[in-house]
Amino acid sequence: MEIGLTISGIILAALFYILPWPKVKEFFTTTNLDEFSKETSVRELYKVAIIDDEIDSFPVDFIRKMGFQVNCYESISFADSLKITKYDVVFLDVKGVVEEDLEEGGAKFN
Repeated sequence: MEIGLTISGIILAALFYILPWPKVKEFFTTTNLDEFSKETSVRELYKVAIIDDEIDSFPVDFIRKMGFQVNCYESISFADSLKITKYDVVFLDVKGVVEEDLEEGGAKFN
């Protein structure tokens, strides 16, 4: 048991000796979500679809100001399901939005 700990200690010490300290330090630092999104341009990449018969209940302007591309639909057809798969995030109301089944179409649309 002691030999295993000694060998792993030697390997760890050699690793820290070989790797430059800034790289090791960078590995252990944390980044908040805002910094991460700016570094990776995440907000420029995501497309959002909102499908709701009451679009005013969503903060659409706020989502757009954050940099997301947002498209709003008051209703959708089952035939348009392929079009919706191109979005990264979809907010889908359960009732009153799918033309073929206004009562439960949103729940079946997947």
